[in-house]
Amino acid sequence: MRSLRCLLLLLIAGVLWGCATTRPSPVPPGVILLWPPPPQRARIEWLQEFHGPSELNIGKGFWKRLVEMVIGEEPTGIVRPYGIYGDGNGRVYVADTGGGFVHFYDLKEETYLRLTGTLKEPLLSPIGIAGDGKGTVYITDSASGTVFRHTEGGEFLEPFITGQVTRPTGIVYSSRTSELYVADTALHKIHVFDREGHSKFEIGGWGDGPGRFNCPTDLALDSLGRLIVTDALNFRIQIFSPTGEFVGMFGASGDSAGAFNKPKGAAVDSDGNIYVVDALQDAIQIFDPSGRLLMAFGSQGGRPGEFWMPSGLFIDGNDTIYVADSYNRRIQMFRYHGEPRRPAASVAAPKPPDR
Repeated sequence: MRSLRCLLLLLIAGVLWGCATTRPSPVPPGVILLWPPPPQRARIEWLQEFHGPSELNIGKGFWKRLVEMVIGEEPTGIVRPYGIYGDGNGRVYVADTGGGFVHFYDLKEETYLRLTGTLKEPLLSPIGIAGDGKGTVYITDSASGTVFRHTEGGEFLEPFITGQVTRPTGIVYSSRTSELYVADTALHKIHVFDREGHSKFEIGGWGDGPGRFNCPTDLALDSLGRLIVTDALNFRIQIFSPTGEFVGMFGASGDSAGAFNKPKGAAVDSDGNIYVVDALQDAIQIFDPSGRLLMAFGSQGGRPGEFWMPSGLFIDGNDTIYVADSYNRRIQMFRYHGEPRRPAASVAAPKPPDR
């Protein structure tokens, strides 16, 4: 029964995604969207949105157009996005759960690839994406129970971890420990693997006490290497040390700011603030590292800065925030304007002795 509830949690959005057919209105020229609005000091700024490669100024090369004249045009539009990963150097991956593939945008090279699995191991339902910062990206497939891998320059996804996870969803890579954390929503656990895909240890198990889960979904890491877990059906965020010890938690069920109705994606900015997507509130909530609510932004709709059942979330090293606005079939990008950096205290030179 618990596994059925988790399956419904993953699939319930599929009933509605085909209804999203309208395109949001662009921001009028000269208008800057900020949260909170003036005269308060802005912390979040809207940057842009995209539904496909053309909005990122990525066109089709001659050979690509020639191939499509023969075999037909390859779909490039986003259908229902979830996981996002950007390396901060112009390479962005989007897991398209509705389309059953991964979009790869290389903004520097101005190229686009639609990544799928192999004929023997097809990609069925991509959810989460994580990268090691060295050109390797990992993708969870919740339907096949597989973690796929993409290496720089490759045109396909290869199976990497098979037979060790039941329903993998959230995923994150720790450069500190060279370990891969994978949320197994059906088993209510977090699996930890090394770079070769060997299991090292597990975190959690079903329950509502500290360190236990009820359908964990999305994962993130803070600057200390601590693991942030969206404990979806316990309506809370849990935090663990890199070795899996329980550190703390915050959140409760509710439909107001500070509480969670349907928590999904999680991410951490350069100041250690924790961002959590709430799909049913159509908002992003921001908490300080202790779990105190700082602010929220977003509302239901299709205009810039509005959401329709958002899901995945990623913040890169430049504090660019990527939000999978799932039912608006787009990715929205924002920028976090951090706390002012205090200058280092200067040490006054000693005064010469009186003569």
